Amino acid sequence: MSILSLVCVSLFSLTAIVVGLRLIRLSIETGKTPERLLGMVYFSACGIGFPMVVAGGRLFETHLLLATFLHHFGNLCITFGIGGFFVFTALVFRPGALWARLLAIAGCVVIAVDLAGLLWAWYGVDRADMMRRSFSFSLTNMLVLGLGYAWMGGEGLRYYRMMRRRFALGIGDPITANRFLLWAIAGIVASAATLVNVTVVSTAGGAAQNPMTVTVTSMNGLLQSLLLFLIFMPPQSYLAWVAGARRPATVEA
Repeated sequence: MSILSLVCVSLFSLTAIVVGLRLIRLSIETGKTPERLLGMVYFSACGIGFPMVVAGGRLFETHLLLATFLHHFGNLCITFGIGGFFVFTALVFRPGALWARLLAIAGCVVIAVDLAGLLWAWYGVDRADMMRRSFSFSLTNMLVLGLGYAWMGGEGLRYYRMMRRRFALGIGDPITANRFLLWAIAGIVASAATLVNVTVVSTAGGAAQNPMTVTVTSMNGLLQSLLLFLIFMPPQSYLAWVAGARRPATVEA
């Protein structure tokens, strides 16, 4: 792993843990489920699971027992995170839509089956065999996550457009609209990062061990964490800047 990748993984994990814990604490204060669910997702999948899987892959040859524990527990955390992310999107943006519930359930089922495949692939003859066996499961994992982020970005854009229409009528809250815009940006950027990772893994393999995928995932995670801070825990100076910004004067077609 390159120094850049190591720095990115460390910063990403620490930031995700801080964001996750603050969201969980916020949910305790407000009693709201979405913040609690999203906080648990980022704390478990990004703060704990991702670095454990990366470390497990690096320790495979020298500390097999420790590597096995890190790999299994890390993938369990990631699976919980991806499933929880699908549930969060359905719960917040499509609370009454049957198709959204079915999509969330399908995402959870696929990622659970994928977890079983990743655990099975770990017990290959050697590292090369392990990577060969886990290839399709790693790819599926990223594709499902990419779908979740694309859904997230689309819903954010939809709500942002709704807010712009309200602005045209002289109503609407610029801070709420900005949060939807940030949510859309987070989804679009994450989808793009996932597409890069899928391309790299398709040609080079080894999602958790490839320096490119580790770096892209970590840098994307840092941006996601920053956006989460601005969405859920924005400083007063940022809120004042958003509230004072010019509102859209026209409605886009």
